Amino acid sequence: MRIKIVFAVLFLILAQKAQNQTTTVDSLLRELPKAASDTVRARIYIRLHDNLRFSNPEKALSYAGEGLKIVHKMKWDKGLPFFIMI
Repeated sequence: MRIKIVFAVLFLILAQKAQNQTTTVDSLLRELPKAASDTVRARIYIRLHDNLRFSNPEKALSYAGEGLKIVHKMKWDKGLPFFIMI
């Protein structure tokens, strides 16, 4: 009986975390077209990668690649380390 309760609580915690992650990713994707500068756009791509790297690694790497293109285009040396660690 006690194990069932523990598993139920764990399930609810994980379900809530997944929902929060989806909400965050959706918000970031809505902000991407509104980004006023390439720096902001690159930072959004970093956050998208961070939010998706475990649940959807392929999509996370795709966003990281887009951000890296922006960083190279801008020659933003301070932004490069964020993408090198990926």
